[in-house]
Amino acid sequence: MQIPPNSAERTGVRVPPLLVYGGGVGAGWLLGRLWPIPVPGGDLLIVTAVLWMLAGLGLALWGAVVFRRAGTTVNPFGGTSSIVATGPYRYTRNPMYVGFACIQFGLGLALREGWILILLVPVIVIIDRFAVRREEQYLGRKHGDDWITYAQRVRRWL
Repeated sequence: MQIPPNSAERTGVRVPPLLVYGGGVGAGWLLGRLWPIPVPGGDLLIVTAVLWMLAGLGLALWGAVVFRRAGTTVNPFGGTSSIVATGPYRYTRNPMYVGFACIQFGLGLALREGWILILLVPVIVIIDRFAVRREEQYLGRKHGDDWITYAQRVRRWL
């Protein structure tokens, strides 16, 4: 992903959010090798895990498709062309991040690794603080009242 050269078109996000989620999964898996926190369960747990991952993937892809159709970028570093308020953006301002969180949760269940589940909490805090809040400040500067109206109507997460 290229970072736009014009600072007015930068969101202020510095680390790719997918890297943060991937880091949470990787760190959780490594911690599980050192200090296991197994997640008990049988076949129903695996089915549940797959459903969480599929729902997360579906939500993230739906959000990306709606962005592309609106002619705006999914690049978390780049500028936007408009406020998107259709599709999953009618229910959450961050369907892609919610989708990635669902995938991490499902992976934790599928791998039966409690650390991946535990680390989802700090991952969400990091995403909220260092991606979502910065993107929202940028959107407020760029889109003004349109952003304020949208943000008052639609929840940040769920």
